[in-house]
Amino acid sequence: MAGLRSFPTVEGIFVAGNWEPLHASDRIESISPIDGTVIGHIAAAKEIDVDRAVRMIEPTLAPWAALGAARRAQLLKDFAAAILARADDLIEAEIVDAGLTRRTAVNDIQASIASIDLFVSYAPTLTGSTFSSPAGTMAYTVREPYGIVARIVPFNHPLMFAVQSAAPVLLAGNAVIIKPAEQTSLSALILADISKDVFPPGVFNVITGFGHEAGAAIAAHPAIRRIGFTGSVPTGGRLLELGAKHIKNVTLELGGKNPLVVTEDVAPDAVAAAAVSGMNFTHAGQSCQSTTRLLLPTAIYDDVIDRIVDRVGRLVIGDPREDATDIGPLAYQAHYDRVRNYIAVGHDEGARLVAGGRRPAGFDQGYYLQPTVFADVAPDMRIANEEIFGPVLAIMPYSDTDEAITIANQTEYGLICRVLAGTLGQAMEIGGRIKAGTLYVNSTGRRIRGMPFGGTKASGLGKQSCLEEVLSYTEEKSVVVGL
Repeated sequence: MAGLRSFPTVEGIFVAGNWEPLHASDRIESISPIDGTVIGHIAAAKEIDVDRAVRMIEPTLAPWAALGAARRAQLLKDFAAAILARADDLIEAEIVDAGLTRRTAVNDIQASIASIDLFVSYAPTLTGSTFSSPAGTMAYTVREPYGIVARIVPFNHPLMFAVQSAAPVLLAGNAVIIKPAEQTSLSALILADISKDVFPPGVFNVITGFGHEAGAAIAAHPAIRRIGFTGSVPTGGRLLELGAKHIKNVTLELGGKNPLVVTEDVAPDAVAAAAVSGMNFTHAGQSCQSTTRLLLPTAIYDDVIDRIVDRVGRLVIGDPREDATDIGPLAYQAHYDRVRNYIAVGHDEGARLVAGGRRPAGFDQGYYLQPTVFADVAPDMRIANEEIFGPVLAIMPYSDTDEAITIANQTEYGLICRVLAGTLGQAMEIGGRIKAGTLYVNSTGRRIRGMPFGGTKASGLGKQSCLEEVLSYTEEKSVVVGL
C-alpha cells in the first residue's frame, strides 16, 4: 500500500472562531484503520475546557438569533459551497481516518450538501401560530432558539453526520458544538476550518476529546440545554442520566437489529440482492440501518443462502483509497476486536458459518474483516439479538408468518424493518405488526428526502432529517397581548 497522508497536530479546540488551547495539553492519536499507523493528533478536552468554551460562546448567541432565518439559511448555503470547495481534503480525511471507501466518502459529501439544501428549505416555516382570542386581545406563539446545542456524532460517517447535525441547529438560531467521535475526528476539524470564513464567531464550534470526558462534560453542563446524540444504546442512556439533573431536551438516534422479512413467493435472487445491499457491507456493516437479520421461510431457505454466499464472495475487499474497492476496514481497533468477538460467539452458540468470518488473506495490517454470513441462527442467540455494527448477517428460518413477526419483534430495538412479499397486501399486513420507526414495504430501503427518521423502543427518542427536527431545536413561547 502507498504511504498514508499525515494530518497536522491540532493543539486546541475550535471555539468562537479560534483554535483555543486546552487547560492541559492532552492529545489523542488519530490512527488510520487502513494500516494502524498514527496519522495525526487531536486535542483531548476536559470539563474545564468545555466550561470555558461555553462561556466564550454565550456572548455570540443573541446576534446570531437576531439575524433571522432567511439570512441564516443563506449562510448555510455558503457553507455548502465551501464544503464542496474543500471536498478533496474531506474525502481524504474520511478515507484514511475512518476507513470509508472512496465511493462512500464521495457519496457522503453529496449527502451532506443535500441535507443542507433540505434544511434550508424549511427556513420559511420557522414561525409561530396565531389564535382566536377575546376582543381586545391578541394571542400568538413564537419560536425561540435554545442557545447552545451540542451534537455528539458517531464514528461511522463522521463528516455526513457532523453536517447533518449542525445544519438544523444553526437554521433554528442556535450555536452548535460538534463533538466528533475521538476515533474519527479529522473531518470535523476540517469543517471547523471551513466555517471560519462563513459563520460569525461562536456559531460553529468543535470540541474533541474522549466521550467519557469531553462528551460527559458537554451532556452535564447546565448552559447546554439541548443535546442530540447518534450512537449506542448504553451511551444514549448515560447521556439521559447526565442531562436529567438540568431537565435537558435530549434526542437519541440509537442502534438497530433490523429485520428483513421475506415470504416464499419472492424470487430467491431478488432476496439475495436485497439481503446483501441491505447489510451495507460496503460500509463494513457499520450502519444502524443495516438489515442484519434475514428471516426466511423454509421453502426458499437453502436457495437464498447459496445466492447470498455467491454475491458476498464477489465483493472486493481492499485499500479504501482504490476506486475498485467495495469493502474497506472497520473504523478502529477496539471495534474490530468487538466484531471479531461476536463472530466467535456465533460459532460457540452453534450458528453455521457459510461465508467469511476471518481477516482476508493479504491484509496483515489494518482492521479488515471478510463479510460474514451465519445461517441457522436461533432466536435466542446473542448474534440474533445484539447489535454487532459490523459485516455480520444472521439468517434465521421461520415456519409461518406469526413466528416471523414474533422473531422480528423480539429484540430491544425498533429502528427499521423491511418486508418483501409477493403481494402488497401480504407485505403490509406483516409490516403493520412489526414495531419499527421506519417500514420499507417491497421497496429498496432508501430513505425519502424530508421523511422523519427515528426509532421506537431502545432505538431512540425523537425524529431527524425533517421539519420536526428543526422545530425541536426551538422552544415555543405563547404570548397574549392586551390591546
